[in-house]
Amino acid sequence: MIVPETILTKASRSQRAFTLVEMLAVIAVMLLMLKLTLPSLDGLLGAEAKGMARTEFLGNLNRARSIALETGVPVYVVFFPKYSDLVVVGSPDWNGTKESYFQKSDSLNQLLGLQLKGYALYQARQPGDLPHMPESKWISDWEVLPEGFYFAEEMLAMLPDSVAVSRLKNGEPQIEVDFVVNQNFPSPVGIEKAKGKVVLPALKYNARGELENAGVKGCYLFVSRGGVFPPEMKNGQFLPENAEPPAFEDVPDFDRLWLVVNGITGRAAVEELTDEDVAKGGRSVDRISNLNGGKYDIIVRSTQENIIVNLGGYSPRRLASFNPNWPGEGVSVKVVAGTGQGNVYKLIWEGDPVPACLAVSAANVAEVSAQIRKRDPSVGLEIRRR
Repeated sequence: MIVPETILTKASRSQRAFTLVEMLAVIAVMLLMLKLTLPSLDGLLGAEAKGMARTEFLGNLNRARSIALETGVPVYVVFFPKYSDLVVVGSPDWNGTKESYFQKSDSLNQLLGLQLKGYALYQARQPGDLPHMPESKWISDWEVLPEGFYFAEEMLAMLPDSVAVSRLKNGEPQIEVDFVVNQNFPSPVGIEKAKGKVVLPALKYNARGELENAGVKGCYLFVSRGGVFPPEMKNGQFLPENAEPPAFEDVPDFDRLWLVVNGITGRAAVEELTDEDVAKGGRSVDRISNLNGGKYDIIVRSTQENIIVNLGGYSPRRLASFNPNWPGEGVSVKVVAGTGQGNVYKLIWEGDPVPACLAVSAANVAEVSAQIRKRDPSVGLEIRRR
């Protein structure tokens, strides 16, 4: 049977593929539909991510409290700040020491990618340690907030404590600094390597599960929503430089997820604005910012002996907010811990504590706190709003 050519032609035309123009039209329609649905998807996933970011962090805070209660040894929740805020104790060349340390291993170098996003649990000593022979240990790996969330440097500056550590991970090398020996003239001066320490912002739970240096009102914390640009990479390694977070004033208030840690019980809980706060026009950002002229007093709760002697002579030249009447009358000093580097003293006042620095603006709290901690890395500070 002979099939007419016209039938073959029609059949072949009915089975042809899409043309390029038709494919582009379909892709354009798909992109338009995707664009229209993205806001709703973002809202759905964003709400879930917000809850996850805060819930995981809150869980680790309460876990630190539980470990402190179980072991009878203080536990620090340690945060990884910006690279420039890492202070190396005992080194005349902070930048050189830091740069060489983060090049010792790939594992240490990768920590630079945790700036403003990483936190871990740490103990400066273990149960049963002798007072003069403490054995420090990281009791958790470095945790990381979910993608798209970070700790604002303004929040880290408000933390009531800090801790000096000799290594940033278990099993990694210790921080080494140059130590000058044989300084008696005219004998030659020698240089040896000694153990250094880097100071990190922290929260400290004592053996009773209380949050130290936070005062009765406790400590406000928040997780911010936004992206942090990590340091640049070269040959697969992070360069020793700062990560770049969003500007504090560019983050809307609803993108700050608040928690509060009770200063007495140490328990952490979600904190939100109440209906009364909203009715009064209150904003949670006012808790830490200097909007409406907010100021802060800095109270030294615990310290080593050297700062009691030296803070007064050191601060007026460097800190305009220093209180010349500090530590005031009716204050006693109690030894609360003995370490290999000297005793740690707790300051106890008969009445209200006398701040070491008065009316510090929020923008300067981080700088003033850092200046004090340079003199004594073990210092416990309470940042109290006036």
